[in-house]
Amino acid sequence: MRPTLGRLTLVTLGAAALALAAPLRGQQSGLREVREWGTSGGAFALAIPTGYMGQYIDVAGGLDGFLAVNLGPGSPLALRFEGAFLMHQLSWGGGVVVVGGGYGPNAAVTVDASTGSYITSFRAGPQLTLGGEAMQLYGVLLGGVSYFATTYGTASYDCYCGYYDTWDHYTLSGDVTFGYEAGGGLRFRLGGHSRSWLDVGARYVRHDEARYLAAGPVVNGARLWQPVVGPADMVVIRLGVSVGLR
Repeated sequence: MRPTLGRLTLVTLGAAALALAAPLRGQQSGLREVREWGTSGGAFALAIPTGYMGQYIDVAGGLDGFLAVNLGPGSPLALRFEGAFLMHQLSWGGGVVVVGGGYGPNAAVTVDASTGSYITSFRAGPQLTLGGEAMQLYGVLLGGVSYFATTYGTASYDCYCGYYDTWDHYTLSGDVTFGYEAGGGLRFRLGGHSRSWLDVGARYVRHDEARYLAAGPVVNGARLWQPVVGPADMVVIRLGVSVGLR
């Protein structure tokens, strides 16, 4: 009987230990930290051309967005993908009135012209982030392609009928070139436990050679354009919001 009671006691104690261990394991898994696997966000961008490009273009503005994927749990390194769209040299006007045109008697047609230049880019590269829960400092080094384009459009407005009759749109120049950028910024958490951050940063963007059109003088009411080929450097200031992804 004694060996039987001894074995029964050991079995009972083992079962009790397992029963107590199960809730403890559940509590540990419930308290497990939920880590963010990356960040994403968007920003307003203001570009100030410098050097050679700064002689022809004053300023450009637009939007950009990004996705950064962390390279391992808790790692300060991430792979960042970023796209941007900048606009410059926007204009609307240069109307020419053609008397006797249109569909009505003594009607006139006004021909308006619009122009705009655009820089679309997509880049990728490493991102390093350092800091705590309230504020973080990050740096990026990105490379990829950019597309420079200038468009020209005309619209004929029938003054008698009161609507635009025809629209014509042309791409005056388009060029794909390689570019890279380096810079960084600061992120400030918006709230104690929020996953949203206020994101402020600046970049230096370099294109070894790009072809684009710059606005020239107005002669006899018509805008003249001058082709430019050379380095396209700019400083880009960003203000936006980023969100941690889980």
